[in-house]
Amino acid sequence: MPTDKVFDFFKSRKGLLDAVCITGGEPTIQSGLVRFIRELKKMGLLVKIDTNGTNPVLLEKLINNKLVDYVAMDIKSAWADYPKITCRLYDLTDIQKSATMLMANKVPYEFRSTVMPLLHSEEEIIEMARQIKGAEKYFLQPFKSEKKLVNDNLVNEATYSKKALSEIVDKIKDWFTVCRVR
Repeated sequence: MPTDKVFDFFKSRKGLLDAVCITGGEPTIQSGLVRFIRELKKMGLLVKIDTNGTNPVLLEKLINNKLVDYVAMDIKSAWADYPKITCRLYDLTDIQKSATMLMANKVPYEFRSTVMPLLHSEEEIIEMARQIKGAEKYFLQPFKSEKKLVNDNLVNEATYSKKALSEIVDKIKDWFTVCRVR
């Protein structure tokens, strides 16, 4: 959708909307992101960004220039297992730098992990939490199999129950100000 149509939509809802969440894929790979957010801020909108943390340079620019009001960062796995879980070779130092930057509390933030038994054992989930121990907020989210969102191999894959995730949260909740199941 052309950017001017997006801004026209927001302008037509002035007084009805007060915030925008920019999500993806990964929004920090979009070349016009800073310009786009500056326009949203000129309209008086609050901005939340969802990120995987792979672009700490841009994330730092957004935070330091007060272009984001809230950041949600995904923790996909224990650092050592990122290539296996994501099927990509990310620079883990970038992801770790983003996590450390958020934990410096320059902007409200949260970490979250979408987990499923096939990919994340209880021990792995605890290790994921240990990596960000001391963070303000950490949420565990059960993987939800939806045919339109996942490949066919995962459609019938088992997920964690809220009860099972709550039991894991009980083991790690003291590491965070807020730690819950979503």
